[in-house]
Order: sequence, then structure tokens, then C-alpha cells
Amino acid sequence: MAQRKLTITIDEQVYEGLYRVVGPRKISNFIEDLVRPHISYPDLERAYADMTQNRVRESAASNWAENTAGDAAMVRRQVYLKSRQDVQIKRLAAERSTTEADIIQEAIDMLLSETARQRQAQKAWDETLAFMEARYAQGAVSGGRTWTRDELYEERLSRYGQRSD
Repeated sequence: MAQRKLTITIDEQVYEGLYRVVGPRKISNFIEDLVRPHISYPDLERAYADMTQNRVRESAASNWAENTAGDAAMVRRQVYLKSRQDVQIKRLAAERSTTEADIIQEAIDMLLSETARQRQAQKAWDETLAFMEARYAQGAVSGGRTWTRDELYEERLSRYGQRSD
């Protein structure tokens, strides 16, 4: 089959991911395998079904997408920083030999992760509180307690530890 050379422009992170995951001198074949079903098959659903049958290609494409494409799509935002924040970001980026954007992205990821953790903790607390309120609403146990605090304390000490009298 005759081949033609094609020059394409892609994000640097995507290229590095292709190079790392697919390997050098294999990128063209990888891209061709991904593109071919879209242009060779008149029935696109059938092409997708055919692609999923090739487990090696499906696994490679899935790994590549998970490892590189997730963060490759960037959105440009303009933000205002306080002067002290700007100085600290510049200093931290220089210390880590990275970009200011990487520092800001890391800080945002940390904030989002902490917010998710706090929401999860609040949900757990709400569920615990609801359980306790439901138990309280049931009222006292019929027949009352069969033990006193002192008896319970003595029983626990005899089972788990010695008394210090």
C-alpha cells in the first residue's frame, strides 16, 4: 500500500504521552489504526464494534487516553492574584523547577480534593446523626437498664485491665 507523509500539530503533552505509551517509531501506525475505521467504514457503529474486538488495540487506546488525554485539554483562564500570592507562586515554581501554571493547577487539585473529602465527612456525620436521632426517637429500652454504671465499670476492669485502688 502506498504511503504519504503527513505533518500534524498536537499538544506537547499528548505527543510525550504517545511517545511514552506507544513508543518511538510506532506513533504513525497507532494513529493510523485509530483513524482508519472512521474513514474506511461507511457504517461508523460497525467500525466501533470492530475496534472493540481488537483487545490489544482497545487496551492500548484506553491506556493512552487515561494517561495522556485526560489533562491534555486545557482551558485558558485569567485570574487575579494578590501580590503576596504572585511572589510565593513564583518562588515555589522556581524551587521546584516547574511552571507557575503547574503550581496553580496543583493548588486547585488539592482544594478540590479537600472539598470532596469534607463533603464525604459531612455526609458520614449526617448519616451518623440521623441514626442517633432515630435511636433516641425510639425511646428508652423497655424494662430499663439491668446494670448500673459502677457494675459496668467493674466488669470492664475485670475483663480488660486491673483496678488501681
